[in-house]
Amino acid sequence: MFVEASAECTLDQAMPFKPSSALLSLHPSLKGVEELVQVQLTRFTCGSLVVGFTAHHLVADGNATSNFLVAWGQACRGLEMIKPCPLHDRSFMFAPRDPPLFEFEHNGVEFSTKKLMMNKTTYPHDEFTDDIIVHKVHFTKEFLTKLKTSASSLCRNQRPYSTFESLVAHLWRAITRARGLNSFETTQVRISVNGRGRLSPRVPNEYFGNLVLWAFPTARVKDLLNEPLPFAAKTIHDAIAKLT
Repeated sequence: MFVEASAECTLDQAMPFKPSSALLSLHPSLKGVEELVQVQLTRFTCGSLVVGFTAHHLVADGNATSNFLVAWGQACRGLEMIKPCPLHDRSFMFAPRDPPLFEFEHNGVEFSTKKLMMNKTTYPHDEFTDDIIVHKVHFTKEFLTKLKTSASSLCRNQRPYSTFESLVAHLWRAITRARGLNSFETTQVRISVNGRGRLSPRVPNEYFGNLVLWAFPTARVKDLLNEPLPFAAKTIHDAIAKLT
């Protein structure tokens, strides 16, 4: 669905300084939608143009969507060579085994067996984000370097943990402490991982689809808070490594 809209104001008058549900007006409505992709162009009196893009996440993950938007921009500029050119071929990557072999129980893990019922009185469209608090934090390069060094202090004969693993480990411990959970409870983090380079055979980075794999680092609250930072970092690293 392609929608063209106009606003009787300048962009700086309409654009909020902080994340706000007001930004939803720059995207097509989600009510009664059948299209898998929706695009809304909103023109402002100052000449600015905002492109609102909404797509079904089952069709494309963040990596595929980013590649698509880059290719779209290149096509609009009239470039003959679009790179990366989105790859749609599934046949050589996901051929079923013959005979089929079912090794894992997927129902209830990757797929929900219950349908989520939403009614307009309980979940009005303009209140989706009213109970979400967005808090932006800026981590300096020096802080991240120090954090990564601390998280990797026990890594003797292996590569240090990544900045992502170190930061998530720090946030996981801080949020768990703030929640005031019982020390014997179990806490878990859900981490989305790009599976393109983790499958065998490897899937090209330009593959267009959803190849998000989920890692679920899990630990007891007591262990997570009492053990030093490397414990949380290792738990996260091991959970992600299992996806290879």
